[in-house]
Amino acid sequence: MNRIGWAVLIAFGLLCACATAQKPMTPRQAVERAADAAAETPPEGVAPGVNGLFDLLVRMIDSHDGRILLNSERDYRDQRDLTVVIPSDVAKSLGAKYGASPETYFQGRHIEITGLARRITIRFFDDVGRPTGKYYFQTHVQISDPAQIRLLD
Repeated sequence: MNRIGWAVLIAFGLLCACATAQKPMTPRQAVERAADAAAETPPEGVAPGVNGLFDLLVRMIDSHDGRILLNSERDYRDQRDLTVVIPSDVAKSLGAKYGASPETYFQGRHIEITGLARRITIRFFDDVGRPTGKYYFQTHVQISDPAQIRLLD
């Protein structure tokens, strides 16, 4: 292959990579890819998960330990759910930006999130705090900067 052929091949590869990188993932795609990443052995010091742009409709909002949780499904235990975790300091910044608390502002809104989707193990405990051995997985995107959330509607 000559230089022009290689240049065209490389340019096409870069174009495909850029187009793929810019297309947001649905919650289901994020959950699947995060599960795949969790099954692989990541390099030392790298958190397993999938970095990307995620597109979701906020169907349910909850709070836990001072964090706000935006969920793509009405039931946060649904295996297809993608949960956006917003710490209290970021929630305050978002409240100032939008003029309302994130708990009320984002309900029913269509948003894009930039970040790392990771599979998290949620364990069950009995009434006295002992682990039951039962668990399920959630997929979370942890927000650390208000710029990671973009309103689409």
